[in-house]
Amino acid sequence: LLSTGLTTFLHMPTSAHVSLAMAVFFPPHGPGAQLVGPLHLSSPEESAALYSMQNHPVGPYVNFESKLLRFNTRTPSGSTRVSVRTLVPEGVGLPLVRCDIVNMTRHVHHHFDYAKDGHSRTYTMHVEVNETATA
Repeated sequence: LLSTGLTTFLHMPTSAHVSLAMAVFFPPHGPGAQLVGPLHLSSPEESAALYSMQNHPVGPYVNFESKLLRFNTRTPSGSTRVSVRTLVPEGVGLPLVRCDIVNMTRHVHHHFDYAKDGHSRTYTMHVEVNETATA
């Protein structure tokens, strides 16, 4: 539905929430991150640093909301460009994320369930944001 709606509002975890959750279930390995048991690091200080929300997001989880929504707006034919913005300040439950179609080009059939009716006409649909209407 993201690739067909011009504006979509979603509740979703922040990048920091996802990063912290991944650290809980998949703690880092390597120098300075030696596991001594399930979900425990070698010292309380290291555990506190790893599990502190202020230290997240890290690595691949930076801008996770945008990456996830951009991945889900890909189409098999054509292209989609979106704008993703968090509308509710972080720290107040799950934020509301606004995803706007900025530019979309895709190949579409004449109408829904075209195969059942035997229609074979296709079109190239172009969607572009109207900058003056959204200002």
